Amino acid sequence: MTTIVPTVHRIEIAMLADKLIEQANQLAEAYATAETCRAMARLTGNDTERANLNARADFWDATVCDQHAKLNFFFNYSVTT
Repeated sequence: MTTIVPTVHRIEIAMLADKLIEQANQLAEAYATAETCRAMARLTGNDTERANLNARADFWDATVCDQHAKLNFFFNYSVTT
């Protein structure tokens, strides 16, 4: 038996899928930026620059946590709708 999904519901599903992809991309970008800062901090010989890069990595780590929470919210919302 084929289920017909109303047009409005299909649009909501498409928007939700786009939002999930957007959140996943933001999470991946924040993670990559944090790892890049961390790698650059290990390579620099300047203590001030190392401290700055480690602080930036900490900022991006916090952003990763925030993006992960948002992604979980949207994923859980999509599963329940």
